[in-house]
Amino acid sequence: ALGLALAAAATAGATAADTDPPPTVLLLFSLRSTAPAVPEIERAFRSQVEKAYGAPVDIQVEHLDVPDESAAPYTRRIVDLLREKYAGRRIDVVVTMRLEALRVLRGNREVLFPGVPVVFSDVSRASVEGMRLPPDVTGAFVRTADQRTVSVALDLHPEARRVVLVGGSSPQDKASEVFARALVEKKAPGMEVFSLGGLDLEDQLLRLSQLRRDCVVIFVSYRADSQGRSMVARDVLRLVARASGAPVYGASATWLGHGIVGGDLIHYEAYGERAALLASGILRGQDLSAVLPNEQPSS
Repeated sequence: ALGLALAAAATAGATAADTDPPPTVLLLFSLRSTAPAVPEIERAFRSQVEKAYGAPVDIQVEHLDVPDESAAPYTRRIVDLLREKYAGRRIDVVVTMRLEALRVLRGNREVLFPGVPVVFSDVSRASVEGMRLPPDVTGAFVRTADQRTVSVALDLHPEARRVVLVGGSSPQDKASEVFARALVEKKAPGMEVFSLGGLDLEDQLLRLSQLRRDCVVIFVSYRADSQGRSMVARDVLRLVARASGAPVYGASATWLGHGIVGGDLIHYEAYGERAALLASGILRGQDLSAVLPNEQPSS
């Protein structure tokens, strides 16, 4: 009888342990769900986080579609929605993808997920300088120093006399243009650089149609148009490539086959995998103070 009682108690304990809810990770994307990089990152994250954690993980996903953190009224409504949706729910780790999501969370963390560890990905080190991230926030910085898209384009077109930069009007688009200019100067000092960033899309397409073959176009980023409206870069790229009288290059693998000739391509699965490794370490109880932000290759 005693043996049966002990066996029953052990079975009950095992059953209770087996029915404990899995930990929950909230994945916050800056982009909308239709952006091509989003499903690639999410798929890689889901696969890697459970493999590294060794057990099921409940993954919640939100697409903020915030191209510019200055859109205060819209951001406030997003914060209110997230607060209501996740009120009373346990969140073990929040993972942000791209700078805009990190900024939204950082500015509203105490009302949304106080005390919850944060992992960021797809963020450059320079973009968070001065942000003063707390010790329970870590992540993987994108390493940009070895980006070679401009070099690839100019090596393949030695006759080029001008580099034309095409991008949107969001802060991230403008930062990408500055970075591309620096790459041109490094590769070909004195090369003429002309930017179409900040213009209306129709004006950009008109000017692209007038380019000669001694130009090279670098499609840098297109998060928002000149009116501040959210855009999907690959949709804009198709129009750019169709209109351009010069070859178009870019740095995203999701753009290959949709208008660019090529480039030093970023594969976004790596961002999801690296974030998953960091998140799974936190779920296993790893001391976050020992998980310092690190860099990962951009391609």
